[in-house]
Amino acid sequence: MNFTVPSHLPYPLWNAENSPATDLRSCHGSALAWLGYTLLQEDCPAEAVEALTEALSLNPGSLSIREWRATCYLELDQYDRALADLEDVVVLDSKYATAYNNRGLCYLLMGRTSEALEDLNTAIELNPLYVKAYAIRARIYCILGQYSQAQQSCNLGLLLDPTCEELLIAQRQIFERTYSFEPDTRKHSGP
Repeated sequence: MNFTVPSHLPYPLWNAENSPATDLRSCHGSALAWLGYTLLQEDCPAEAVEALTEALSLNPGSLSIREWRATCYLELDQYDRALADLEDVVVLDSKYATAYNNRGLCYLLMGRTSEALEDLNTAIELNPLYVKAYAIRARIYCILGQYSQAQQSCNLGLLLDPTCEELLIAQRQIFERTYSFEPDTRKHSGP
């Protein structure tokens, strides 16, 4: 790995000799995970993947590291890689609603709407308070032209969080698609 530790991080990463690390190979696994997560938050997904991959090699059973790396892959439009990580997370913990939500989003981005819908329903079943899952499910129903189900999903999510921007956008899209108005092009004669 040819990746150096960014100098702008708020806290230094420490190596085994308890001095600031300048190269990822000298960092501890938890420091690498933290670095990857920080880079993800700073919108540096390619760099985050490198740190998270190295952290995962030191801690292969970590759900969080796999999930963070999958998020990076989603941001990089590498859906097959994201899907592989998310499938590993679901295998390791079949009750992890966030993994189903994110895998559902991945399926949606891949155009696999039936699998996406199945995962979003599972995420909501595991965590009925998961507002983001309602928003993504509403998008799927909208894509499928099932506007009443899309509106129902929006309504359930908005009961939990009436200010959720994703749900408000989905609700507007449902309205626009359901009630698309054609401009009146008839010529009007005077009164």
